[in-house]
Amino acid sequence: MKRRADLFETQLSDKYTMTEGPIWINGTQVITRLLLEQSRLDTRNGLKTAGFVSGYRGSPLGGVDQALMQEAKLLKDHRIKFEPGVNEDLAATSVWGTQQANIYPTASYDGVFGLWYGKAPGVDRSGDVFRHANRAGSSKYGGVVALVGDDPACKSSTLPSNSIGALREFQIPVLTPTDIEDLINLGLAAWALSRYSGCWVALTAITAIMDSATTLRTEKLNFSFECPETELDPHIRLIDTPQEQELRIASKIALAARFGAVNNLNHITVDSDRPKLAILGVGKAYTDVRQALRLIGFADEQTLAAIGVRIVKIGQVWPLETTHVKELLKDVPAVLVVEGKYPYLEDSLKSILYGKDAPEIEGRRTRHGKELFPTVGEISCDMIVRALIDVFRDHGISIPRSDLALGETWGSTHTPANASRLPLYCPGCPHSVSTKIPEDSRALAGIGCHYMVQWMDRNTHTFTHMGGEGANWIGQAPFVDDQHIFVNLGDGTYFHSGLMAIRACVAAGVNVTYKILYNDAVAMTGGQAVEGDLTVDDIVRQVLAENVSAVHIVTDDPRRYEERSYEVSHRDDLNRVQEQLRQVKGCTILIYDQVCANELRRRRKRGLIPKKMKRVVINDAVCEGCGDCTRASMCSAIEPIITDLGVKRKINQTACNQDLSCMQGYCPAMIEIEAELVEPETVQIDLSSLPNPTVALPTSANILVAGVGGTGVVTLSQVLGMAATIEGKHASNLDMTGLAQKGGAVFANVRISDNEVLRTQISERETDVLLGSDLVTSLSQESVTTLDNTRTNIVVNTHLVPTSKFVLQRQADIENSELVNQLAAFGQTLKTIDADRLSVRVSGASTTANMTLLGYAWQLGLIPLKAASIEQALTINATLVKKNILAFRAGRKFALDSNFLDISGQPEQAMFPKVERTLPELIDDRIAFLTEYQDAKYAARLQTFADKIQNVEKQVAGDSEELSRLAVETYFKLLATKDEYEVARLLTHPNFQRFMDSQFTNVHSFQFAFAPTWLPRAQKSKVRVDSWVRVFLRLLAKFKVLRGTILDPFKHIEERKFERKLLRDFDEMMNSLITNLKEENFSSAIELIRCYSEVRGYGHVKQASWDRVAERVKALKNSIITAPEKATQTDSVEA
Repeated sequence: MKRRADLFETQLSDKYTMTEGPIWINGTQVITRLLLEQSRLDTRNGLKTAGFVSGYRGSPLGGVDQALMQEAKLLKDHRIKFEPGVNEDLAATSVWGTQQANIYPTASYDGVFGLWYGKAPGVDRSGDVFRHANRAGSSKYGGVVALVGDDPACKSSTLPSNSIGALREFQIPVLTPTDIEDLINLGLAAWALSRYSGCWVALTAITAIMDSATTLRTEKLNFSFECPETELDPHIRLIDTPQEQELRIASKIALAARFGAVNNLNHITVDSDRPKLAILGVGKAYTDVRQALRLIGFADEQTLAAIGVRIVKIGQVWPLETTHVKELLKDVPAVLVVEGKYPYLEDSLKSILYGKDAPEIEGRRTRHGKELFPTVGEISCDMIVRALIDVFRDHGISIPRSDLALGETWGSTHTPANASRLPLYCPGCPHSVSTKIPEDSRALAGIGCHYMVQWMDRNTHTFTHMGGEGANWIGQAPFVDDQHIFVNLGDGTYFHSGLMAIRACVAAGVNVTYKILYNDAVAMTGGQAVEGDLTVDDIVRQVLAENVSAVHIVTDDPRRYEERSYEVSHRDDLNRVQEQLRQVKGCTILIYDQVCANELRRRRKRGLIPKKMKRVVINDAVCEGCGDCTRASMCSAIEPIITDLGVKRKINQTACNQDLSCMQGYCPAMIEIEAELVEPETVQIDLSSLPNPTVALPTSANILVAGVGGTGVVTLSQVLGMAATIEGKHASNLDMTGLAQKGGAVFANVRISDNEVLRTQISERETDVLLGSDLVTSLSQESVTTLDNTRTNIVVNTHLVPTSKFVLQRQADIENSELVNQLAAFGQTLKTIDADRLSVRVSGASTTANMTLLGYAWQLGLIPLKAASIEQALTINATLVKKNILAFRAGRKFALDSNFLDISGQPEQAMFPKVERTLPELIDDRIAFLTEYQDAKYAARLQTFADKIQNVEKQVAGDSEELSRLAVETYFKLLATKDEYEVARLLTHPNFQRFMDSQFTNVHSFQFAFAPTWLPRAQKSKVRVDSWVRVFLRLLAKFKVLRGTILDPFKHIEERKFERKLLRDFDEMMNSLITNLKEENFSSAIELIRCYSEVRGYGHVKQASWDRVAERVKALKNSIITAPEKATQTDSVEA
């Protein structure tokens, strides 16, 4: 890295090649750096070694394999072989083989250093391998490091995890890094320890480290380790009996403990001449302890030493050398142990130090028995703060912060809004369809993205560990009345170990259908290919060889299987195929073949497959807003659109993956076209010369970015970190993602300073700047507890991304203005910007919105970086560079002049855009609409109705118009029911053509999808009709004069009868309401009318929406109207 002027010149590859100066690197990338450093270290020491890596992906190690594959050439140049494992235990066995190479005379290297990686469940499944391989030992110039991914907070796992206990049981020494820098230093120490002791060595890699990034000073890395003389040869031997291995393991563990002591893997970082208390921090907890001490007022080490505090950093939690432990805690009367979920170190210390002169040891509990740390969840910095306050007060140690010294408690008192984001399937995800099951069936969930089906209404519950899917049915089946069950099994899991579960079900003879979800990519961890290039043909051959009863393939493109002999159906026939398979005795297989939506998008962007031209467009005037299209597709690209006729649905064409499954919704508003999108019209404006902020930029800041997965929050945090590195500043970030890639909440904790920063999550009330990329996430518990209304400056994007409540329950989200008002209470300042709309106007892409938000915050003087370094970081990122820089500058310009572009008040692209009207204006508009719908005489009914309801509301509620407005809109909707004539009129309306022209170009095909209303429900299915039908539709629209007459051919259809009965029922109800309306039942009257307004959709969808409110309507009518009412049942009413 070279310095030019006041900025460093850097490039992305520096993180692996630079040996001096700062680099910006994340937890996943540092594993590649660690391997390269070991190779370089061996070369410098005159050794000819090679490296071998194998393991299995899984959060927090989900991206390790991708990082290694991206640097394949660099690894090859350093003689490092990466071989992804089929599963964890086979990968561990492969690594075991690297140590066996040098017991043969044919070895071509002095040794092979091995690295195994896997998350905690992989440790559990690999226990037998670990036990055997560790007893066998490592080679003299090889060594093995097991990188163990623990997820103590269960951010992206099925259970919280801590693997130290299991590793200790396997007699594998355990090193616990505190941050990314420590991960390299202790990683190199781990190989040295493995070579010295003959043991495998575990290196814990928890989520908080692997999901972080930091400015790393390469010159601070440690490459020197002392290996004490020993007469024992602990290394792997060609002939070594189990008894000899057991005999030697105790000596090897002693060597490991000695190595840790001699190399100060556990060492004092702050000492006192007269210590009152020693605080031991294990792994990440050490950094959290240091941060907690700063928060309660201990600004430097001298202050801590003066009051009698000793701090010990624990890098090797097991094994411990007794004499070294006693030396570390010499002359200390009391010890506080801060570690992970379980008291491994605390228990070890109590054993080692047992005796009359032993210090008091506190950890989980104080010496008085009070709980200090919970045994569930992850130990956070804020928990440590509270524990330190209790312990310091108990031991008479003064606390610098006067408020805490006087007895005040630590922490946030904020009450968060009821706002949250539940992860969902990506737009076009195959699981949106594949996880459906027939009525009266149930299914078992599995590991993978399809796991999320459990919080969707699909009667799918319970899951197993990876590879056990369906085997639990063997134990259930004899004891339940269910005769059959479906089991979801991902293709990655199938290849990992799931085939064994299928074999078990075949052997047990249970009736089960495995749905193997073949997506051609492991989407949960980044879209990697399934190892072994697994194909559908491979799976068919394998399961047939297992003697399954039947195999059936369901796919979005059956043409791929035209020359196959096995049964293949289109995915539209999924329900039929499942109903057939559940009747077959034994174990059957349904392979659902459709490429992962995210991977499909990537391949299209890279030109690996042609772009798809087919799209779906919704005629929002025909749309009822019922959400049946969402029910059919479970697609988050279907979004709400506020129109003049209510909240309808639209397709977000940018997010849409062109899956087309939404066309299965029972609605004539869905139209399939083959066309190109009109490029957004951008405004050409000179943003090259902008003044600096009027206030001085801060030198440091804690920045919390709160947003939605897949919108660039992680990119924003990485840009900030890289910009800080370019300036020579210190920075760290922690990206808390979990299932964020599926539209869930994501947070980036970014710390930037001129001085060294502690690499920790932002604590309660410690955020200086909140960059609210998403309003809902900004108001979540995780966000608002870090805010302080005397400290935090909030900059928030007002664009509201629909939540799971809209997708899963078809409920409207909270208005963004309401969310903004709630958020304002948590900060000292709040600034808003519609970053999405501005970025589209300037750069043509909403994907640059976060850079617009950053530019706005920067110009307000809140970001401790130079604009030039941010733009250089965007250039290095090499993705949409010009557009991102333009968006960044547009945000800056908006801070200087919010009116430089008119982005406020623009109505959404709709056939009838939303218009704010007075009540009389609303009535006039709806009368005009009804006149077009039928005629003036028909429309006059609304005026008569409106006059009556306004008069009675005025008598009861004065100037209120709430009831009248709601009643007018509801009555209008019931009058303007969308029958065949109206649908024809709206589908051929000039406004729809104008809408189409504004959104699409080069339209090659145009298909309507109708479900004829005259067919019985059991026979209803959507029929595709080409554009020629528009001639017929225009003609049909003109026949509206027949509506309701004796000549109306649609008059006696059940749906039309139901709508007429609903209108009569509403008329009768309103007449009674007008007579009985009082102040005390006013709110009930509004709720009653709103029930009728919720009846929407077509055919059985509309009937179902009425069924949902019918009982409530009856109860409300009984509470409001004293006179006996006619029944409201509408199921079989003859018009």
